[in-house]
Amino acid sequence: MAYAGPTRPGRPRSSSQSDLAAGAMRLFRDNGFAHTSVQDIAARAGVSRSTFFNYFATKDEVVWSCQAHQLADLEARLARTPPDANPFEAVARALVDVTDAVGLDEARTTADYQAVLAETPELREITLAWSARRVDAIAGFVGRRLGADADDLVPLSYALALGGAVAAASIAFGRSRDRRLSDLVAESIAPVYRGFARDVLPA
Repeated sequence: MAYAGPTRPGRPRSSSQSDLAAGAMRLFRDNGFAHTSVQDIAARAGVSRSTFFNYFATKDEVVWSCQAHQLADLEARLARTPPDANPFEAVARALVDVTDAVGLDEARTTADYQAVLAETPELREITLAWSARRVDAIAGFVGRRLGADADDLVPLSYALALGGAVAAASIAFGRSRDRRLSDLVAESIAPVYRGFARDVLPA
């Protein structure tokens, strides 16, 4: 969860970005999102306030940078999928691949993130919006490949089922210290993928 995505054009990559994200999430959990300032985040990471703005435009962006990066990555991977590929398999593989950059050391930050959402209603609402965008991306892709509308039963059901499986994997990752997020995602979505691939596109 803590992976902050690519830096903006022209900026050097450094450890400060992940340090800022991890430190910010800990502060949000300890002190509350509303009571944590940009200066607080920068001070915890040992960088200047201006350095913070080299990586994030706002405090809110720290929370959503991972979702934004992973959604863009997912959409790009789906767009590159060959026309004859099994759409259910393509989505499942893409969901695993976009989480592959999340390391074991980010489990604690993921747990902090989940705790912050539980205590901050306004952030939960934004989380639902990001989840809806992922559902739209998946349902739209599957619908196009099946010659159906995105809100038809099969594409929408698949997208929603995968969303639940990914959410479960994320919760498990936050509680774990020895399993990678991508492995948990692969395990959680496997029954969903196999069921739809078997029943909708039988061999």
